[in-house]
Amino acid sequence: MNVGATLDSSNPACDLAEKYAQVYASVGVHPHDADSFDHEAEEKLRKLAVRSKVVAIGETGLDYYRESIF
Repeated sequence: MNVGATLDSSNPACDLAEKYAQVYASVGVHPHDADSFDHEAEEKLRKLAVRSKVVAIGETGLDYYRESIF
Protein backbone atom coordinates (compact mmCIF):
# COMPACT_ATOMS: atom_id res chain seq x y z
CA MET A 1 0.00 0.00 0.00
CA ASN A 2 1.49 3.28 -1.11
CA VAL A 3 -0.23 6.03 0.86
CA GLY A 4 -1.03 9.42 -0.60
CA ALA A 5 -1.45 11.79 2.34
CA THR A 6 -1.76 14.97 0.26
CA LEU A 7 -2.92 15.74 -3.25
CA ASP A 8 0.72 16.23 -4.21
CA SER A 9 1.69 12.79 -2.92
CA SER A 10 -1.46 10.97 -4.04
CA ASN A 11 -0.72 11.30 -7.75
CA PRO A 12 2.77 9.74 -7.52
CA ALA A 13 1.34 7.06 -5.22
CA CYS A 14 -1.04 6.10 -8.02
CA ASP A 15 1.71 6.22 -10.63
CA LEU A 16 3.90 3.87 -8.60
CA ALA A 17 1.02 1.48 -7.98
CA GLU A 18 0.26 1.32 -11.70
CA LYS A 19 3.90 0.55 -12.43
CA TYR A 20 4.20 -2.47 -10.08
CA ALA A 21 1.68 -5.32 -9.91
CA GLN A 22 2.08 -5.88 -6.17
CA VAL A 23 1.61 -2.21 -5.18
CA TYR A 24 -1.73 -0.48 -4.53
CA ALA A 25 -2.46 3.12 -3.59
CA SER A 26 -4.59 5.19 -1.31
CA VAL A 27 -5.44 8.82 -2.00
CA GLY A 28 -6.42 11.47 0.48
CA VAL A 29 -5.64 14.56 2.46
CA HIS A 30 -4.22 14.27 5.97
CA PRO A 31 -6.05 16.30 8.65
CA HIS A 32 -2.94 18.45 9.10
CA ASP A 33 -3.59 19.74 5.56
CA ALA A 34 -7.37 20.01 5.92
CA ASP A 35 -7.26 23.79 5.62
CA SER A 36 -6.19 23.37 1.98
CA PHE A 37 -9.17 21.13 1.17
CA ASP A 38 -11.71 22.97 -0.96
CA HIS A 39 -13.97 22.23 -3.95
CA GLU A 40 -11.01 22.17 -6.35
CA ALA A 41 -9.13 19.74 -4.10
CA GLU A 42 -12.22 17.54 -3.87
CA GLU A 43 -12.46 17.36 -7.66
CA LYS A 44 -8.78 16.41 -7.95
CA LEU A 45 -9.23 13.74 -5.29
CA ARG A 46 -12.26 12.32 -7.10
CA LYS A 47 -10.26 12.04 -10.32
CA LEU A 48 -7.44 10.26 -8.53
CA ALA A 49 -9.85 7.93 -6.73
CA VAL A 50 -11.03 6.26 -9.93
CA ARG A 51 -7.54 5.25 -11.06
CA SER A 52 -7.14 1.52 -11.53
CA LYS A 53 -4.98 0.65 -8.51
CA VAL A 54 -6.60 2.91 -5.88
CA VAL A 55 -8.06 0.75 -3.12
CA ALA A 56 -8.60 3.29 -0.35
CA ILE A 57 -9.72 6.90 -0.06
CA GLY A 58 -9.17 9.26 2.81
CA GLU A 59 -6.75 9.93 5.61
CA THR A 60 -5.10 6.70 6.65
CA GLY A 61 -3.45 5.63 9.85
CA LEU A 62 -3.67 6.57 13.47
CA ASP A 63 -1.11 8.85 15.03
CA TYR A 64 -1.03 7.27 18.47
CA TYR A 65 2.76 7.26 18.42
CA ARG A 66 2.57 10.92 19.42
CA GLU A 67 0.92 10.04 22.71
CA SER A 68 3.41 8.84 25.26
CA ILE A 69 2.20 5.86 27.28
CA PHE A 70 5.27 5.73 29.48
